[in-house]
Amino acid sequence: MVYLGFFLLGLLCLAVATSVLPLLPAACGRPEPLSALVTFCGLRLDPLPGALLVLLLGLVTDIYSGVFSGLYPIVYLGLFCLFKLCSPHLLVESPFLVLPVAAASALAVNGGLYLFHLVLAADSLFAWSWLATGLQAAVVGLLAIPLFRILDRLLVIGRPKGRNTLRP
Repeated sequence: MVYLGFFLLGLLCLAVATSVLPLLPAACGRPEPLSALVTFCGLRLDPLPGALLVLLLGLVTDIYSGVFSGLYPIVYLGLFCLFKLCSPHLLVESPFLVLPVAAASALAVNGGLYLFHLVLAADSLFAWSWLATGLQAAVVGLLAIPLFRILDRLLVIGRPKGRNTLRP
């Protein structure tokens, strides 16, 4: 049940990212809050259901984006696996530690997408700007702090009574 809530929240993040956030001025960046959700899944959720959730969110994002099929699921699953491998060494319990991890996650997603575009279609490459990408990563990091708190609460509420810890 908790994974259904995460999936619906991911759909809400995707809807906000594609409909509301493009209306913001360019100085605010174009954040992608779904990368913060993928970061949370990699740090806090069980491996198999978390990977399935990330795969589904990647497929839905792939439908919205209209770029090469399968690009977002590959990047999101790679990021999820990276955080699963690093999560025993990352104790991201403090809100101040969430910011750099989520910002690095947004940079990894943008870098992965750019690399795949570079390999698959070098003639139709989109422009890479460190300023815009850094600003987007900073905004995602700031958005991740309240998002992680909401997701932590949802995770605690949705867990069975015997499993009341945040880490599986």
